[in-house]
Amino acid sequence: PKSGRWTRHVNTAMLPTWDPAIFQDDDGKIYMYYGSSGKLPLVGVEVDYGTWLPKGNQADYEKLYQATEVEDIQKPYGEAKAVVGLDPSEHGWERFGPNNDMEPAPWGNFIEGAWMTKHNGKYYIQYGAPGTEFKGYANGVHVGNHPLGPFKYQKHNPMSYKPGGFVVGAGHGNTFADNYGNYWNTGTCKISVKDRFERRIDMFPAGFDQDDIMYSITSYGDFPILLPTKSRDHSNGASTGWMLLSYKKAVTVSSFEECMDVETNRIDHGGEKVYERICYDASNLTDENIQTYWSATSADKGEWLQVDLGKTMEIKALQINYADHKATQYNKAMDMYYQYKIFMSDDAENWTLVVDKSA
Repeated sequence: PKSGRWTRHVNTAMLPTWDPAIFQDDDGKIYMYYGSSGKLPLVGVEVDYGTWLPKGNQADYEKLYQATEVEDIQKPYGEAKAVVGLDPSEHGWERFGPNNDMEPAPWGNFIEGAWMTKHNGKYYIQYGAPGTEFKGYANGVHVGNHPLGPFKYQKHNPMSYKPGGFVVGAGHGNTFADNYGNYWNTGTCKISVKDRFERRIDMFPAGFDQDDIMYSITSYGDFPILLPTKSRDHSNGASTGWMLLSYKKAVTVSSFEECMDVETNRIDHGGEKVYERICYDASNLTDENIQTYWSATSADKGEWLQVDLGKTMEIKALQINYADHKATQYNKAMDMYYQYKIFMSDDAENWTLVVDKSA
């Protein structure tokens, strides 16, 4: 994996590829989990490494191989099992909607993003719900004694949840251990401006407590955190203690893009495409809202922004969040990148270069 060079293992994958997750147990057996549906549970099945076909009589999977409808493709066939589903009547966070309040859910309460983690002999099947476009999108977990269950809803759920702050949303990711054995949980945070599913990837300290309960610490998760240099207890978080200095501070810019009507299909409009008035003025730079941003009228040299903190302060870190204004690139582009310089001053007249990313 470190080389970045991949070769094809099999030419055709017969199993569905909705949010696939692959898990190899200590005995060498390999399992695949998949599914993304507002009606069906997530599915798991043991697979053969050589052929990547599901274990069992292949005739039992014929309906799956011939299926063309989305719902039919995601049903469990043969030795595949339904491993985890939602229970929104009991678990409020699993209910669809911006505030878990859309009843009835227009497309059902969504479950997706399966991931398997083994810890102390127990199997933790992780899932994202109830929809990636919501601030309450979170990771839940069920626990069992076998890779295919049965699984029981963990008493602490959702195990990763971040409905407030600059970054909102924490669902649909994975859990992994770093080189020191410290666990981390990833997910996706919502933006949902250019597209309903516009998002970014987030990562939070995670772990298992003394009762083997899986957890994640998302508080101040959009602020800098301390990287580990050894094994540590993530239940105390990993915050640097640094606080935001720029919130609502005065901003001056070289220019700004005028407001414009932008086509969007946000879920709070029923998924239909509508036009919204979007502005790109200087105040967006420090409003701590990931859905708004500043844009100059051009990408030419000479465009600039200036933030006045109001008094002399000690700055520990700088965080720049890009919005990809008017971008149309949907694939990896090695010839597109951001270039900038950062200067600091005590009097707004004499400036010192502190960061140079112009090359």
